[in-house]
Amino acid sequence: MALRSAFLLLLCAALLFGGCNVFESFYEEGSSNSAEVLMQDARAALERGDTEKAKAYLERAHENDPENAEVRVELSAVELQTSDVTVLRIKELADYLREADQTIGQGTYAATRALQAHGTYTFSNTGRRCNFDREQVPAPPVFDYTTLEAFQHIVQQDAVLARVQELLREVDGASLNRRQHARLLLMDSIVRIARTTVTLQDAAERAGVTLYRLPSNSIGACATTNELLNAFEGVLKCELVADLIRARDSLQARLDLLDNPRGSASAEILEVLDEGISRLEAQVDLDCA
Repeated sequence: MALRSAFLLLLCAALLFGGCNVFESFYEEGSSNSAEVLMQDARAALERGDTEKAKAYLERAHENDPENAEVRVELSAVELQTSDVTVLRIKELADYLREADQTIGQGTYAATRALQAHGTYTFSNTGRRCNFDREQVPAPPVFDYTTLEAFQHIVQQDAVLARVQELLREVDGASLNRRQHARLLLMDSIVRIARTTVTLQDAAERAGVTLYRLPSNSIGACATTNELLNAFEGVLKCELVADLIRARDSLQARLDLLDNPRGSASAEILEVLDEGISRLEAQVDLDCA
């Protein structure tokens, strides 16, 4: 009996020191309490295309190690993937912003019909107050993000975006490897642009402000009173532009980190952000102190 026990002990020791875990076959995926192991399980699930299991494993990892930066980034990526909020959705918003010059080229008749369909005052009504010269631009077309499928989808996923924004808050990119740091910067930018766009549209609707496309890719606004127009411009300049600047900085940092070539979706969005922020800062001169 003693000889047999000694043999079993030697066998187990050989297996363990040889890199073989005799209990490995009994491990059930996703059952570990280790954040590192759960992340490995999540990556294996993603490779199989099982995003729901991957998300469940990462949620468990986050519960067990809530300060783990890599877990936060991985979980945020799965959240955005499962909700289909991608850089292509954001590019659709950017492309719509850049359609201004093409739309301005359409006839006054079509622009006037757009205003009437939107239920706004026409410019013959002197009760409207605008931040642009109505004589120079008598009938601009309406600027309305709600007509975009990408915008409607983002609105539906706002709870996910809020959750991702909270997960990424105060994550130190220096603690991540290059790939994870790049993902962090991209996701931060995606969430900021998406939520800022929704806030812009909501703020306009609450103030009764209608947005219009103006020449030179500018966006104009009209309201029933100067007070409402000024309040909207205050939100635009002092809250939304600040978030867009942070989104632009995140995209720029990502491009610098990865040395992305021109022509990538991130580079195109960055170019639109640069143009838009410059126009807004020149058009709306407010003291936000």
